[in-house]
Amino acid sequence: KTCTLKTREQIKKEMNIYSKYWQCPPDDYIRYGLFNKSLSIDEILDYVPMQYYYCDYQDKMVGDIIKLSDKWEEYKLFKEKGIPQPEVIALVEDGQLFSFSENDDSLRKMNWDNLKDLIKESEKIFIKPVNGNCGTGICVIKKVNGQIYLREKVIQQFSQIPIQSHLKYIIQRGLIQRSDLNSINESSLNTLRTIVKYVDNEVVIIAILLRIGRKGSDVDNSGQGGISIEVNLKDGSLSEFAGREHGGNVFYRHPDTGFIFKGTKLKNWDKV
Repeated sequence: KTCTLKTREQIKKEMNIYSKYWQCPPDDYIRYGLFNKSLSIDEILDYVPMQYYYCDYQDKMVGDIIKLSDKWEEYKLFKEKGIPQPEVIALVEDGQLFSFSENDDSLRKMNWDNLKDLIKESEKIFIKPVNGNCGTGICVIKKVNGQIYLREKVIQQFSQIPIQSHLKYIIQRGLIQRSDLNSINESSLNTLRTIVKYVDNEVVIIAILLRIGRKGSDVDNSGQGGISIEVNLKDGSLSEFAGREHGGNVFYRHPDTGFIFKGTKLKNWDKV
């Protein structure tokens, strides 16, 4: 509506060509802000729609996608490689709580009181299905004055937490984010999503997005209403607007907190 770089007719024409070329709706033309970029039509067509990537490309290329998306397998792999990650303090299998040994991965039954003792005061704990995606099925509990809360309700026993008994879950400590990310939206952990490409056996960063949750949500996942904004690779400055993967729309400020994106630079960008 406010673009001055291209006419409405040119935008419509480019969206049409984009849609016909990729055989899917031109949502990503808007998501990537192509209406406001000086690109040739060939350069525009190089932006791969997510619908094509996920539905036609990824499953053929990745192979054993099920194992790669298992959060427990990922945790063990990252642990082995020394990659920092939130700590897993327990597992849930067949509706039962288990602790585990870091040395041999053996599981031992534990009870609700054991789990409560592991949770620190004011700490958020995330209970995630190991094969979940888009932030679905995640429960977040918090210890306040020695009591465990799920949202506003006090939980007296593990069976009160709404998990599905046939699924496996990891129970993971929450992280405390930096002040600059917290100021955008404090309810969620707002995360940088990095897209890389192998070029001559070297890893090259292609793009970085900041994923931001909505007010009242503990997660930033797009499937839970989260919005994404491009970060300038050179200096860590945020793009002018954020977008939604699910449902579309663009936001020049955070829709709940009013935080204005344009002109904001993330701290310590060289270190990041």
